[in-house]
Amino acid sequence: MSTTTAWRRICDAREESGGAARHYRYLLEKTVSSASEGKARVDDGSLRELIGRIDCYMVLADASDVFHNEVDVGGVEIDDSVIPDVFYSAT
Repeated sequence: MSTTTAWRRICDAREESGGAARHYRYLLEKTVSSASEGKARVDDGSLRELIGRIDCYMVLADASDVFHNEVDVGGVEIDDSVIPDVFYSAT
């Protein structure tokens, strides 16, 4: 398997599961750091709503550079050593 193919497979796997894992990690961090001592169980509907709200927050947080600094990722170039070079563009 070529390096480029392996890199693409890693990126694809991360795209498939990375976002959801990031949202659950954020939810766990906030729950653990919360001072609340509630005893109620979280049902499936509540969990979906929380993850949806976290998703909206993450979209806004990720876009903050575009909103505040008018800078956006222009792309990524990967050389033969598999070292990514991210370049930015003005919006």
